[in-house]
Amino acid sequence: MGQDSLPSGNSKPSSRSRPQKKQRGPKKPKKITPEYLHNSGLYYLERFSSSSANFRAVMLRKAQKSCYAWPEQDFDACTRMVDELVQKFIRLELLNDALYTRSKIYSLRRAGKSRRFIFSSLGVKGLEKNMIEKALAAYDAEHGLESSEKDAALTFAR
Repeated sequence: MGQDSLPSGNSKPSSRSRPQKKQRGPKKPKKITPEYLHNSGLYYLERFSSSSANFRAVMLRKAQKSCYAWPEQDFDACTRMVDELVQKFIRLELLNDALYTRSKIYSLRRAGKSRRFIFSSLGVKGLEKNMIEKALAAYDAEHGLESSEKDAALTFAR
């Protein structure tokens, strides 16, 4: 046996033994079509609950990225497609702002969040103040106003 056939302990494998990986850049977004928006919207709603305004913002960001990558696409046409999709999902009750508001309030109250925090976090999601106020009033009536704030403070303190 010669020196050639035995690998030395500290030698590196040659570059020929390992295939070179191709460097890939960021994935190019797909072109916006009504079918693509519908499918990506359904996939988003499978993973997250959302208000209609927040869902619209998410879909518009997707459309904006696509229009940037594909300059021949018209962003105004994509915006109209997103608006139609939001209305369709509202009709199908996949987006329901009242139910979303109620469930988020219950969740945030259980986590010990204050009334002010709830208002601000739901306002960021694009919900109307009167809808938030009505849902908070319903929660407070159901659980007692003083006890709601007191329970939230105690839960937060833990």
